[in-house]
Formats: sequence, structure tokens, C-alpha cells
Amino acid sequence: MQFYSVCLILFLYKTSEAIYSFRCPVQAHWKHRSEATCDSWDKYFCVYDQNKNNFSEFCRDNPDFEAPGLKLTISGSIQGVVCDNDFYQPNKFWSSGNSRCAFKKSICSDEGQLLFNNGTTEDDRLCRCDYTKGYDFIVRPQHECYCIPSEEDCSCYNKKCSVNDILSPDYECIDRKTWEPNSNCDSIDIIGLR
Repeated sequence: MQFYSVCLILFLYKTSEAIYSFRCPVQAHWKHRSEATCDSWDKYFCVYDQNKNNFSEFCRDNPDFEAPGLKLTISGSIQGVVCDNDFYQPNKFWSSGNSRCAFKKSICSDEGQLLFNNGTTEDDRLCRCDYTKGYDFIVRPQHECYCIPSEEDCSCYNKKCSVNDILSPDYECIDRKTWEPNSNCDSIDIIGLR
């Protein structure tokens, strides 16, 4: 009976260890966790440890920072690595308050939207409206051909042109018989090459 009890305890321990893996606190809980662990929010570190394949938390006297587009991880020592593909970091990354790049990239999937550019580790994605299906920007963006979703409204609407007109890459209704492909904005088939 005692043997079975020990086996059951070991099984439950291993199961709980496999199910639970430590994650860094979300930003709203960071201050509470840091004060409980290190007595100060700017001394608390929680970063991904590439050697152990999990997150590690510890205290240090001074917070570190990394250049824009990078986040901190442990790989032998604390160092910067590029943001994950769906995130970006436009400012210096401070170790106090975050364990990953701060901003999730926008998704250009609202009605009539297309991806114009995937952005970088420092910048958000860019979207444009699908003029080939008759979509135009509701609000003209600061750039003629695309918009920056994290800075402006990128909503599209179905613009109605007259029967003999088509919508150009510049979002203008033009006569389909006289239209020549010399637009300021790239055509959508060229965008796919970016």
C-alpha cells in the first residue's frame, strides 16, 4: 500500500510539473510580483532562458535595456534577441516591466484590407485597401497608398464607380478604356513581392 502511495505522489508531482510551466507576469501584475520577489520593481527580471527552455525570474541591482527591435533573453548571459514575428518594439526595451516586445503587430484582415508590408521588429505592419475589389479608404491615410494601423484608421469601404469606370491603384474611378497603368501607388500584384 505504501508503495502505491509513493508512486501516486510521484505521478502527481510529474503531472503537475508537466502541466504547469512558469510564465512571466503580465504587465498589470509585474509590479506586485517584483515587489514580492525583489522588494523593488526595477530590480526584478523575468526573461526567457534559452538554455532551460523556460522563463526565469531573479533580482539584479540595475535594470537592463536593449535597442529597439530587440528583447532580452538568457543564452549563456543576458542578451538581446529580435522580437517574435508578430511583435515589434519601437523603443528601447527595459527589463523592468516586460519579458517580450511590447506591441503585437496589426492584422490587415478587416473588410477590404490587404497586407501591404509586414513591418519590421521596430515597426507595425502596413495595410492597404483592395482596389481590385472596389475598396477605398474611408479616411484618407497620411500616406497615399497605405496606412499604419497603429497610428490611423485603416477602415475600407466598397466605393461605387460608374459602369464604365474601374478603381485605380490610386483609389480613383477612371474610365476603363482610357486607363493607363501609371499610378503613384503600386498595383497589388507588385505588393506581393515585398
